[in-house]
Amino acid sequence: MAYDLQGQLLWQRNLGPLLHRWGNGSSPVLYGDQLIVYHGPGEPTRIVSLDKNTGETIWTSEEIGINSPIFGSWSTPLILRVGDHDELIQPLPGAGIGETGWMRGYDPTNGKILWQCEGLGNEVYAMPVAGPSGKIVVGISGHNGPTMAVRVGGKGEVTSTHRLWRTETKNPQRIGTGIIHEGLLYISNANGLFECLDVETGTVVWRQRLGGNLWGSIVMGDGNLYVGNLEGDTFVLRSGRKFELLSKNSVQEESYAAVAISQGDVFLRTYEHLYCISGSERP
Repeated sequence: MAYDLQGQLLWQRNLGPLLHRWGNGSSPVLYGDQLIVYHGPGEPTRIVSLDKNTGETIWTSEEIGINSPIFGSWSTPLILRVGDHDELIQPLPGAGIGETGWMRGYDPTNGKILWQCEGLGNEVYAMPVAGPSGKIVVGISGHNGPTMAVRVGGKGEVTSTHRLWRTETKNPQRIGTGIIHEGLLYISNANGLFECLDVETGTVVWRQRLGGNLWGSIVMGDGNLYVGNLEGDTFVLRSGRKFELLSKNSVQEESYAAVAISQGDVFLRTYEHLYCISGSERP
């Protein structure tokens, strides 16, 4: 659905059922006059581009749908500028136990596949992560699946040429999206562990337990990292090659959401309240 800022409905589209017990977790993405939606998991799974002004279909890319009570992708697409063109990056899961998932790059103007790289797992909750340079994108699997880094800008099957690294060992469950800053990849794990990796090599720089169940995505503000757990704690860490916990703040209410930062204010959504936390006094 699309509304104007006065709350009036402009248009609506029915994109069909979502045949998965967990439903859809992907957010729509604006690209010029397009509204791009990942519609999955389950059958059918597709990426759909709509005219943001009318809701009419511009292009559709049909993907492999998986009618599974567990497997699927809930990731939000990421659009990067690569050289003289744009690429839409979407992680897609393997079809079952032992099946390998993919990271794909599409032409966002028409939905055509530009490249694909093998190596993700059966479940993907987090959206792809790219650094400021936009040259490397990282895919993070859930359900103990692998994490991998891919150099963008390839053509066709690029697993052997553009995949920089892939974690081969069993990883913790990962729900939230990570962040890349100054060559370091930060990842939060559902078991309470927070990790810092070298984005070029995948080598662990440091790993520390923060506590609770870390489900929220990592947000950066003023050089610091913010991440929350289900138990209502928000941790603030200094970015860098040395672990430094600046503070732990608790509202003692269950929260699944990431914090949001705007003009120096931190917004936190729990099951029962919406908080605004400010570093300055208000009139």
